[in-house]
Amino acid sequence: MSRYGELLKTLIKFTDIKMSTVADNLGYDVSYISKWCNKSKLPAGRVSNEVNRNLAKLFSDEIINQNELSSFCSEFSVVISEDKLENYLYNALKDAFKKSEGESEAPGRKTTYNTRTLVYQRELSDFFDKELFNILYSSAEPVEMLCTFNIFDYINTSELSDNPIVNSPIHVKLGIATENVSKKDFFSLYNLINKYHYISFDFYDNSGFGNQNIIVIKDKIAVICPTDGHGNISVAVIINDPEKVQTIYERTKALFRINHMLIIATTAKEMMQTGYRSSFYAYGDFQMFMARGFEFLVPPELIDSIVKSAYEQGFDESTEKFLRKLIVTWDDIFSKEKADFFILKSTILKYIDDGELYFTDILHRMSVSEREAHIKHVLEMCKKNPNLNFYVIDDENINYPQQNYYFAMFNNHKKLFLKNTKHFYTKMGPQFYSILNESLINNITDAVASIKDLPICTHYPAEALQSFMDRYGGMVYKMLSLNELNDLCK
Repeated sequence: MSRYGELLKTLIKFTDIKMSTVADNLGYDVSYISKWCNKSKLPAGRVSNEVNRNLAKLFSDEIINQNELSSFCSEFSVVISEDKLENYLYNALKDAFKKSEGESEAPGRKTTYNTRTLVYQRELSDFFDKELFNILYSSAEPVEMLCTFNIFDYINTSELSDNPIVNSPIHVKLGIATENVSKKDFFSLYNLINKYHYISFDFYDNSGFGNQNIIVIKDKIAVICPTDGHGNISVAVIINDPEKVQTIYERTKALFRINHMLIIATTAKEMMQTGYRSSFYAYGDFQMFMARGFEFLVPPELIDSIVKSAYEQGFDESTEKFLRKLIVTWDDIFSKEKADFFILKSTILKYIDDGELYFTDILHRMSVSEREAHIKHVLEMCKKNPNLNFYVIDDENINYPQQNYYFAMFNNHKKLFLKNTKHFYTKMGPQFYSILNESLINNITDAVASIKDLPICTHYPAEALQSFMDRYGGMVYKMLSLNELNDLCK
């Protein structure tokens, strides 16, 4: 047994933690932990610091929770306080690893890597539903994953948190069959990116990938996944030899060519630099899906307040110039062009309640008076332009959890992009997705338009909005007055 293995085994025994618990914490199979403890095996050098950090925290938390610090000090012949315990354990594990690593690298010793083969449904499920995500989430470095097929079709999402603790950015290049981005399947794709809003996806047409069902996480593992006649994964071969993983990574990466790209994760800066967002409004006939707030038809006189929010969030003069130009452009466009606005009922109620909206990339909270001015301006614009239509979706009657609609959609039938409103809170995942494929844009356009025919959707054409406000406006303004009173009482 190595010095590292001795120390690890001693700490597991002292804290009475199960090896399976240690394995779950690290995102490894329990067989790895057993080998580290008993068979002179060591974690890979490239992940050793991350492993030891996680182990130190796990053991430190357990010792403190069990009120066993004094017993620990006695058994290990040290004097240490609670706030120093985790760091002490990390250094002890790190030193033991270095000594054991030096011994294992002596002449005649060679590190071996064991390929795992999973064949039973339970172990396949455990790997794809738990272990794979533990590897993604626990990495201290940015993660890049290549997948030649949609592995997320095989994952039990009920096992996963909607808001997990993710240590580093995760970027996934995912091959999907083009028939799975048809009109009827767009909502499955939309639900996918909402579920994993903290992951930046690039989607590729995998029709040229052959039958290679490969997953490879750069510098970590490669997984080969043969499927049966029904398209189900029947076997998973897991490879952790660094050289083989690197070879598989390079070969797989070559499959993801730019001409296969369907959807790309992008940033606000990239969209500004390419002129994408400015040129977007050069076309008419808009289709907009609002996931949070309602950023359109804002009175131009409110731009000063929005610019102030932009500066408070770290934006500079170039952003101010863009915002001032954009709000004038919008006011001109939506006074005459056709636009269909799809709005979640929960979004409207939330906006009336807290005034929060995302004006381009700016998180801004409208005051009560600004919300009132916004409503007034919407009504004025509707009088000018009969081509405005509002479709309110009763999301309380949708199976998908309403709080998980994070992506807003902006479509002019020529260009289409999605905005991740969750990113403005978490800084994880993409800011935007840009749709690059014309056929896909047409399919998404048709899919969103089909919402109009659903019983959960109510249509309010421009000319009907004033009569709606005449009927229900008193309730809206009463809600705003109550919010104003609540703000004064804070």
